[in-house]
Amino acid sequence: MNYDIQSENYILMEEENQKLWEKQYGSFRDQAFTLANKCLMSKEKCDIERLQEFFSNTEIVKQLSEVNDFAFLLVAMEIYELEKTAKVENHIFYLADTLTGLIEVIRQVKFLLWEIEFLGDEESGQLLIGYLSDVGISMPAFEYMIHISSCDKKRVTGIINQLFQ
Repeated sequence: MNYDIQSENYILMEEENQKLWEKQYGSFRDQAFTLANKCLMSKEKCDIERLQEFFSNTEIVKQLSEVNDFAFLLVAMEIYELEKTAKVENHIFYLADTLTGLIEVIRQVKFLLWEIEFLGDEESGQLLIGYLSDVGISMPAFEYMIHISSCDKKRVTGIINQLFQ
């Protein structure tokens, strides 16, 4: 049935859908955030493994991926897997002590990448390089952030390569 998105029926239907989603998946969202914060505070491998186990449930992850903070956590988990493969010791979970802090790091890198992409000036590039150095982001993490943040990945990579020469 098609509803006019400004109609009361549509709004009521969406409200019901949100309540149903919250009932089915809200506790999983909270569990993911609790596990993530524990990983970020402890930096212990066993805590990270519990979070990885949570992320192995693809149905839950799919349902939660529309939640903004969870999407950032998903990015962090994907970066962690890349870092683990590359044998990076100071992985993404070392960049912050809370999920909010980690989201801020990822968000800041994305914004700085957008600034480079859309302004293309050296000052933006220097801000990015300074931030990467201050925070200690690994190369696999940075490459992945370029991949998910940039529209013109080739151009952004070229600008960044020039900055490092």
